Amino acid sequence: MASYSVSGRHDAVLVIEPGGGGRIYEQTADGQEFTWGTVVAWEPPTRLVCEWLVGDTPTELEVRFTTDADSGTVVEIEHRGWERFDGACPSPCAASGRRLAAPRLATGRSR
Repeated sequence: MASYSVSGRHDAVLVIEPGGGGRIYEQTADGQEFTWGTVVAWEPPTRLVCEWLVGDTPTELEVRFTTDADSGTVVEIEHRGWERFDGACPSPCAASGRRLAAPRLATGRSR
């Protein structure tokens, strides 16, 4: 996680508190916490929407989970709000407005 973390530490974990208003934060082994965002919509097992901070600027991240024909899981991620940066945002702005499909993930069921 260190390459994606705020702290840059290898002992950090990402915590998502379930339910609307839940916090999303990075926590290190010594208890330091770094805020990443807030849960806006919690709809297991199909959808998670959160306010996602890029620096101090809020964006919106939506993650949808659907079952495919092979009993795997399709994960679709949409990250919105890059227009708030007015052209001076980090490199992910290049993907603004595009929907990205993650590789299929097994559901844990035997086939």
